[in-house]
Amino acid sequence: PPRLIFGTCLYRLRANAWDRFWHDFNELADRESAALSALAQYLAELVDLRHDLLLAEDDHGFNCIHYVLRDGFQGCLPTLQLFLNSL
Repeated sequence: PPRLIFGTCLYRLRANAWDRFWHDFNELADRESAALSALAQYLAELVDLRHDLLLAEDDHGFNCIHYVLRDGFQGCLPTLQLFLNSL
């Protein structure tokens, strides 16, 4: 289930950002700089996750866009549109 995989990835990114915030807050004692640092890390990891999800290849050398195109007439064209709009 793609939603479960994506949700798990987002949960881990948010948990890492929260941990980063508390770590920086305890070291710097400055809430604003700790929040900015955690947010910057979270956004950078979101970009990496998007890249990894879109370009990950399976054993046959295909990525998810190949399968969306192959199955385009079975209701996956909105998924392709979502992928292309996120680039």
